[in-house]
Amino acid sequence: MKQTPSLPPLSGKRYLIDTHCHLDMDSYNDDLNGVIEKAQRHKIPQIITIGIDIPSSIRAIKIAHKHKGVYATIGVHPHEVDELTDEDYDELRDLYKNNKNHIVGYGEIGLDYVKMHSEPTNQRFHFHKQLELADELALPIV
Repeated sequence: MKQTPSLPPLSGKRYLIDTHCHLDMDSYNDDLNGVIEKAQRHKIPQIITIGIDIPSSIRAIKIAHKHKGVYATIGVHPHEVDELTDEDYDELRDLYKNNKNHIVGYGEIGLDYVKMHSEPTNQRFHFHKQLELADELALPIV
């Protein structure tokens, strides 16, 4: 049986930060608390859970509110941009304004021409529009 080598131990004040996960996904429903506690026991005291649309951004914020060391991002993945409206941008803006202490970035945004879930013209339009909103909110982009 092939054994996976363990990570070298971190000494002193060194630790890891999980900068990109999706704790809001259904696969974590049964043991979200346990997953976060285990990460923290293993020197991963900070986790950033990434929003990929408005509902997942809201769930990420709720998780961040509930768990010390967990932070959220807000945004809309390129697969989901075909249906974005001006009202959605207002909602993203309000989410940030009402949850500033728990949101550390804007995204997951970008362009994805491989799977083509959204029209490329729409992807480019909304990518630029989301970049503008991230700039307005002074958030780093994911």
